[in-house]
Amino acid sequence: MSGQGDAMTQEVERSAEQVADAVDYLCGHLGQVRAVLVGESGAGPLDAALSDLRDGHEPRPSLENLHRALRVAGDALGVYGHARNLTVAGDDEFAHPEAVFLCPRDAFPCARFTWPSAVASRTATDTAPHCEITGKPLRRDAVG
Repeated sequence: MSGQGDAMTQEVERSAEQVADAVDYLCGHLGQVRAVLVGESGAGPLDAALSDLRDGHEPRPSLENLHRALRVAGDALGVYGHARNLTVAGDDEFAHPEAVFLCPRDAFPCARFTWPSAVASRTATDTAPHCEITGKPLRRDAVG
């Protein structure tokens, strides 16, 4: 079975959308990801990915290492196995711009978003929630 090992170590080029989705997954599941890794290889791959994201470095290599570590630890989907499920507000020419909170990072932002109405229903104010990676408030923007 020659060549089988090559497929396991072959680098995969991830698109910007795949990276954004992986960071989105990571933001929403930090505790779960850390729990999976602690029992197997330790949190080193997670910490490296978080460090790259916080520092604005290219995250693809560390996210790929994290993805592989999760797969080895028994998480069949890793960080790249989650499908995008996004409904865009204001998708027609007559729609008014809709406020939205987005990732505050300029370099390699994640795909997470939340509507101000969802924030207001969880809190007494319309203040921005905070990024799980940087701790900064999410950026208020508009779609539509």
